[in-house]
Amino acid sequence: MNEFKKFLLVQALISALINMSLNAGIGIFLFWELEVVPLWGNPGIALDTLATAFLLSWLTVLFVAPFAHMEMKKGTVEKFGKELRFLRGSWLKYMPRGFFLQSMIIGVVTAAIFTPVMVGALSVLGVDGMSFRSSVIYKTVFATLLALVVNPVTWMSALKQYAVD
Repeated sequence: MNEFKKFLLVQALISALINMSLNAGIGIFLFWELEVVPLWGNPGIALDTLATAFLLSWLTVLFVAPFAHMEMKKGTVEKFGKELRFLRGSWLKYMPRGFFLQSMIIGVVTAAIFTPVMVGALSVLGVDGMSFRSSVIYKTVFATLLALVVNPVTWMSALKQYAVD
C-alpha cells in the first residue's frame, strides 16, 4: 500500500470514529422520547437518513479543507509526490475549487445516492419502524460506514490542487 493510500485509510478511520460517536449521541438526543421510530415522518428514519447523508458529507468537506491546507504546509502532501497525479485525470477534475461549493455538491450527491438505497432497502425488508435502540444503532452504523466512503473522496478532492506532474 502506498503512502497516499495509507494516509487516506488513517483519515477515513479517524472520521469514522468521530462520526460513530457523534451520531450515536445525536440519535439518542433525537429519538429518546420515542418507543418506536417510524420509517416515515418527522422524526423518522427516512428523514434522518437523508439529513445524515447530506450533513455528514457537507461538514466533512468543510472540516477537511483547512486540514488539507495544513498538511500541504507541513510538507505531508509533498511526500505523496506523483501518487497524487491520478487526481487530476479523474472525475475529481470536474469539482469546483471552492470548498463550500464542493461541500454542497458532495452532500447532494451523497444524499441522492445513499438515501434511496438505505430507505429502499428498509422498505423492501418490510421495516416500517425501529425501536429506539435499533434506530440509534442504525444511525450510528450508517454514519460510520458513510464516513469511510465520504472521507477519502473529500481528501482527494481537497488535495487535487496540490498534485504535481
